[in-house]
Amino acid sequence: MLLITASRGSRSVGSLLAGITLFAACSREGFEPRSGATHLDVPLTASLSASGYALVSQPDSMTSQALSFGRTLQCPAGKRSLGGGVQNTNYGVVIQESAPNATGTSWAYTVSRDTAGPTVGFTGWAVCADSSLNGYALVARTDTLVPQAVTFGRTLSCPSGKQVLGGGVQNGNYGVVLQDTRPHPSGAAWTYTVSRKSGGATVAFTGRAICADSAVTGYALVSRPDTMGHSVFTFGRSLTCPTGKQVFSGGVQNANYGVVLQENHPDASGGTWAYTLSRKTADSVVTFTGWVACGTATS
Repeated sequence: MLLITASRGSRSVGSLLAGITLFAACSREGFEPRSGATHLDVPLTASLSASGYALVSQPDSMTSQALSFGRTLQCPAGKRSLGGGVQNTNYGVVIQESAPNATGTSWAYTVSRDTAGPTVGFTGWAVCADSSLNGYALVARTDTLVPQAVTFGRTLSCPSGKQVLGGGVQNGNYGVVLQDTRPHPSGAAWTYTVSRKSGGATVAFTGRAICADSAVTGYALVSRPDTMGHSVFTFGRSLTCPTGKQVFSGGVQNANYGVVLQENHPDASGGTWAYTLSRKTADSVVTFTGWVACGTATS
């Protein structure tokens, strides 16, 4: 397994930044959008295993004046993304976007916070593999959050005969954050939810799912239900792939409005996926489920 530290430039515009990152760490209106979704089938030579597995990471920081920061992490030449995310232990800083680009050659993330505060550090991660993975395809759907709405969710289905490897949401809207992003229990779709504190302008965002032929070697989904107590503000969990398998992607199934994703990322070994959920105020006991997609991968 190859571990690469990236040194590419960040994306930043004032207090709103968008980017991609890879990290390791310590819950919706739903649809099946086959007819409305678009997908990009990338011509590849046949391979049933994820060869050339590599993790790309980039440590970054958000200055005391900044409200948002984003990064795009490029996969090495000849590789495409399987998943990605951000390692972020800073309470009050949450994930605004985390998604592959339109060609699958990079992963972007953005973290944001409500108010300026101290300088904080975090690490972006991208999970990549050789472009020869058989049947690699991207499914995308652009949606909108209307002025009265405070939450929106979508399930993106892979084309017939394919399994989901990863996915996420491209979202440049400050104040709209990730509540839920994860593989569907069927293994054939990716699900996400975005939410915001109050109604506002109509905003657009794009969900993306990364798919490959269902014969990909060693494919497995690992999940774990958990609970956040009524007096708890944050909760994190690490999920480990079965022996001999590597993480492709992961996330959290979380239907709790007001509970959002603080971090979501692989660890440096590629064998574990970690997530953290957080909320602004203590409230009722809530439940959610962590998910990780795994498979056989070689360096």
